[in-house]
Amino acid sequence: MRDSWPKLLVVVLALIAFGLGVHGYRELPPPPQNPFSWSDAIYRSLQLFVFNREDPAGTLPWTIEVARFLAPATTVATATLVFLARLVAAGRLLRYRWFGNHLVVCGLGRKGVALARDAIANQQSVVAIERAADSAGVAAVRALGVPVVLGDAADRAILEQAGVTKARALFVSCGADDDNIRVTLRALEAGKARNRKSMRITPHILDAEVRDQLRSGLVRITGDTGGAFRLHEYSHYELAARALFQAHPLDHQPIGIDSPRHAHLVLIGFGRMGQAVFRQALKIGHYPNDQLLRVSVFDAHADRLWKHFLGRFPNFASTTLPKIAEIERHAGNVIDLAQMAAIDKVCQDAMADVTIAICLDCEAESVMVAKHLPMTVATRKIPVLVRIHEAGGISDLIIDHRQRTEPGEVTRLNLYAFGQVESTATLAEVLRPGRDQIAQAIHESYRLRSPSVTTRSQLPWYQLDEVFRDSNRQAADFMPVLLRSFGMELVPIAAVGKRQVVTELSAEQLQPMGKTEHARWYAERYLAGWHPAEARDDATKAHDCMVRWDQLEPHQRQKDFDQVNHYIKLASKQGEIPPLRVVRSIDSV
Repeated sequence: MRDSWPKLLVVVLALIAFGLGVHGYRELPPPPQNPFSWSDAIYRSLQLFVFNREDPAGTLPWTIEVARFLAPATTVATATLVFLARLVAAGRLLRYRWFGNHLVVCGLGRKGVALARDAIANQQSVVAIERAADSAGVAAVRALGVPVVLGDAADRAILEQAGVTKARALFVSCGADDDNIRVTLRALEAGKARNRKSMRITPHILDAEVRDQLRSGLVRITGDTGGAFRLHEYSHYELAARALFQAHPLDHQPIGIDSPRHAHLVLIGFGRMGQAVFRQALKIGHYPNDQLLRVSVFDAHADRLWKHFLGRFPNFASTTLPKIAEIERHAGNVIDLAQMAAIDKVCQDAMADVTIAICLDCEAESVMVAKHLPMTVATRKIPVLVRIHEAGGISDLIIDHRQRTEPGEVTRLNLYAFGQVESTATLAEVLRPGRDQIAQAIHESYRLRSPSVTTRSQLPWYQLDEVFRDSNRQAADFMPVLLRSFGMELVPIAAVGKRQVVTELSAEQLQPMGKTEHARWYAERYLAGWHPAEARDDATKAHDCMVRWDQLEPHQRQKDFDQVNHYIKLASKQGEIPPLRVVRSIDSV
């Protein structure tokens, strides 16, 4: 129905013209020698559509006057629509419609096609841009009725042909970060030149440092600090890693204050996806029993990849900073007796909640590794999370494997697929990230608690640097992890039922929750390259709170207490965030 309104309008007008014509001819005083029967009236009304009619002498009724103009007009409109449709099908013209409030997708690789499909499924108008005319993505989206502009998306003329200056949003996934930046900057220039008051652009950017440079480019071109011209950077790997641990928490059962257990991530493959999973685990893997998260990395090139990782995250090379996790590296072929023995040793640890994430780029190799995992993995029902690029195919086989039981079978791997591009390249993730609502509420609470502070981190959300926005997003991601450790969970209001709603924390809960929140905050800043100092300095990434909990001053600890208290209050207020409530977990009641 999205683009069918012109056709429906023509049909309705044609029916009106036909009906008026029949009525008018039946009402005419007929000549005695040739009376107008029903068939005569229908025939003469049809003649109106082909400019072939015989008007009787005398004054015509208003119905015929209207019909004799409306009918041929619908004929002309129909011919025009057919002609335009043929041009669209041939790829020489965009779909006829008034541009505005549509989505422009630049690049028809996996991500672009997945987003276009999701937009069409949600009744959204889409225009695509693709350089390669013979791309499989072009045929795929044209089959959905999406018009495609062929050319380089970094060309302003091509962007304007796609209606970018009137679009609701622009999604850029043309290849490498450099290509996506060029397209983004040209789109910003086009919007500024056409006096566009606001624009939302979502480029796929992998490198965090490049994202900061891109934001500087936005300010340089538009003079805007992030309000009207909004950049919402998209990284498939980061979103996939975030979704992975939301669906499969590292703590299989809540790890409370007195729990002797610890979480242990076995990471097979340390490429882009492996490193994204690694970083996300370090951000959220914090529990109140003081047991550090343990990570065992297996990769044929583990040592070389780790050196490259240290270049981007130098704090991991420090011998003075408190560690945020216990990390082991195992270099060599994963399907090797020594490597499998090391994995088996981890899996036999009764005090470990083990999660295995296979993040290899080759799906066939990932499945082969899963097949050769030690028997302990199956007997202990350890979740094995396999990175798959696209839905269907191997991911369907993994679902089938988990659900099917062979006769006489004792054990079966607990396999799950993750990282499919269809799970991240969606309208919900790209255009309306739900966690930003909670993250923004967390930030506004922080501003209200420190109204006299005037640092960059205190700016309103729409002016806030992306690094500080991401800090609030990480806090939002950690909320359910922290609550789980203390027998609570965040649920929609509709799911509360008779469960006890938590509106405040006890003194016994506040101390360990604040300590755990500090561990999360410390890990966030550790990953971002911050270091301890006597006083805070955002420019040099120095902070006086970059120390262990027992070294924090009492007034600094109070900040963590305020933060965890706000988690509870945030979910108790009506209208601030999606209707959620903190309730006692069923197991803890």
